Amino acid sequence: MQALCKKALALDPDYPQACREWGSLLLEDGKGEVAGAYLEKAWSEGEEDVPAGILYALHLIASKRESEAIQLLQDLAGKEMSPRERTSILFNLGRCYRRLRNTTEAVGHLRRALEVDPGYVQIFKELFSIYMESEDLRAALECSEKITMIQPGNVEAMNDMGVLLFTLGRKEEAFEVLKTAVALNGSFRDALENLQQVAESLGFRTDLEPARNLLSGGNERG
Repeated sequence: MQALCKKALALDPDYPQACREWGSLLLEDGKGEVAGAYLEKAWSEGEEDVPAGILYALHLIASKRESEAIQLLQDLAGKEMSPRERTSILFNLGRCYRRLRNTTEAVGHLRRALEVDPGYVQIFKELFSIYMESEDLRAALECSEKITMIQPGNVEAMNDMGVLLFTLGRKEEAFEVLKTAVALNGSFRDALENLQQVAESLGFRTDLEPARNLLSGGNERG
């Protein structure tokens, strides 16, 4: 792809599609400032090109120009597009409003994005962070549950879920979730330590290697 983009740009430095693809590659590589020039050119040359507009908005977000990104994304929202593009626009509007500390608008746009794509895990991760910041633990727990449903092997989400269950007083459930997380990744230190804490609160025997005896049938109470 890189070679093709370079050849196309060598022939026509203003070719919108080549600018869009090259800008996208640069953005993925973390070269935001360089990417911005290409993405802005791609968007200015083809303002009906929704993917180009979304990519330019991502550049604006990466550059901490959230208000400009919101205006662009709102303009894009009125155009014809695929469900995937609609989800991306709503999701990134939510991200922008969160950065601007407008939680109501952030949650509203993220929830609308879920109506388009209920399985887009990044939306739940964004909502989880918002709810944790606002200390809405039950809503955060719901998000962590959704994440683990979509990504059954996500031990970080399982750990978050276990901590929230424990905090909400659902210790037995927390123990089972954390035990599963440790079974999937026995070297995940946070889950190991949290499992030990939950086990001790339940009166389960533990030793200096938490979870190893628990995973081998160590549900024996002391």
